[in-house]
Amino acid sequence: MISKKIIISGKVQGVGYRYWLQKICNQNEVFGWVKNLQDGNVEAFFYHITDEVFKDIISKCFLGPTSAEVTNIYIENSDEIFEKKDFLIKKN
Repeated sequence: MISKKIIISGKVQGVGYRYWLQKICNQNEVFGWVKNLQDGNVEAFFYHITDEVFKDIISKCFLGPTSAEVTNIYIENSDEIFEKKDFLIKKN
């Protein structure tokens, strides 16, 4: 099991990206969070998931919702602990 943080760049704010990602994660029983960043990017954290599920979600993240235009996704390992059994949309 792994925990990852990602930053999604491109046209990803104002297009429903956070809600779209929350739906995908809920369907896959993935816990974590997603939030808008002030620089126009979206950041997400996936807690304790299998490598296979993570790869599937990342491939979907490159497509995003219909109006999104993803240009890059930065991925890093994370040691953050997440105690909730949910995928949250964080407000800044």
